[in-house]
Amino acid sequence: MKALFIFILLLLAGAAAAQQLSPQPTVPKSSDWLNVANFGARGDSLTNDIPAFDSALAALKSGGGVIYVPGGRAYRLDSPWRIDKSNVTIMIDDGARLCFQVKYGTARNGIMIDSLSNVTIEGGEIIGDMPDDTLYFNRSGWGNGIFVGAGANIQLHDLKVTGFEYGIYLADGSHDCMVRHSEIFGNRRDGICIQNGWKNVVSFNHSYDNGRLDYGPDSVYGIWNKDNGDVGSGISVRNFAFSLDSSRANRIDHNTCSGNRGHGILLWMEKGGRQVTNSLILENTCFNNRMHGITVANAPQTTVQSNVCYDNNRPNDFKGNIFLPFGYGGGGGIQAEILSNESVFEDNRCFETRTYDPEKGDEGLQNQGINIGNGNDEEPSPENCIIRNNVLYNNKRFQKAVMRNSDGSFKYTHEEIDGPGRLDIYLWRDGQDNLAIDTMAAQTTTVENNSYRPN
Repeated sequence: MKALFIFILLLLAGAAAAQQLSPQPTVPKSSDWLNVANFGARGDSLTNDIPAFDSALAALKSGGGVIYVPGGRAYRLDSPWRIDKSNVTIMIDDGARLCFQVKYGTARNGIMIDSLSNVTIEGGEIIGDMPDDTLYFNRSGWGNGIFVGAGANIQLHDLKVTGFEYGIYLADGSHDCMVRHSEIFGNRRDGICIQNGWKNVVSFNHSYDNGRLDYGPDSVYGIWNKDNGDVGSGISVRNFAFSLDSSRANRIDHNTCSGNRGHGILLWMEKGGRQVTNSLILENTCFNNRMHGITVANAPQTTVQSNVCYDNNRPNDFKGNIFLPFGYGGGGGIQAEILSNESVFEDNRCFETRTYDPEKGDEGLQNQGINIGNGNDEEPSPENCIIRNNVLYNNKRFQKAVMRNSDGSFKYTHEEIDGPGRLDIYLWRDGQDNLAIDTMAAQTTTVENNSYRPN
């Protein structure tokens, strides 16, 4: 009996020692976990709760902590909520809605995180009041849902963001940030935008129905601005002019981008800016967008791998607005242009690209499965690219199809004499949309092992 008692004591002592050696979760102290309701937030959708939110944040110690927003309520916020401490977690409970008065209030943004690190925002809905398809003038600001400027290790996840200019905006050298498992929809420009940032990850999000009507001095009508790229894309990585930083080594993976009035995913360098480099676009699904599923412009060393792009080049659906008599977007599956050199397009599936209605006399433009070109006559085409192991089918275009062989020659492929031809891969240079393909276009680009299914 004594021996058994000693054995039990030894077991208990060992378990206690193991528990001491194992890492234990950090439980915030009561002073580090603050509820906005305790600072006067009412969540009745009528009272301006920004003073209560600011007071809770101010009460946190300089070392950070957790701000808790109770669920099931609508919090009206008439000005931006500026997070001014690092090492802060904003925990928004289920059913909580943060409603920012962007248009009629003083808020130019929703939540602002500027020059901070280790900030997390999780859960809840971030809602702006930017109009849907309504014309209005003299807007007072951009109104981003969540704005991150020069941030490091900012984590944004399990959010819904809608009703702003840009839904989530990582800007001005933000790096090592992550946006994941969120729904970004119904914003007037891009759903998620990385501007002049690096090593950011955008994963497992659904960005849809972005790109609303815009009217004003800088209007691009949600369609096209030559120096600024297409607006209203699901996810964009951009380099704007006059910035010391450049977008590089960003990862866009496992997202779904659908129903956007720009592109599904867009990599773009504004005129006068720096190139977007070393991006990874992996295993995304892009469909039913007005422009291309994926566009890579002035973005060398980009890898576009294992994505699915289908049913893009859809018509406008601005609810019959008489100011926008635009039709299809001229999109396709995957587009690469303007010195996107040394890029790889591999293991993608591009199919069912929309086409114009031939009975109305329209000609389908740029609705290929994969298109490598220059965009404009004065711009050079991408070079030293690899296009391999892609599956391309049912991408229609109302002229003969052209493909470049790996030996450097061109050939016509999949021509249908009695009907419209199908264009799976197109490499071009002269911008005139004809078959006189310049042999200098897309130099040393390799096209191999791609499969084409019949219409």
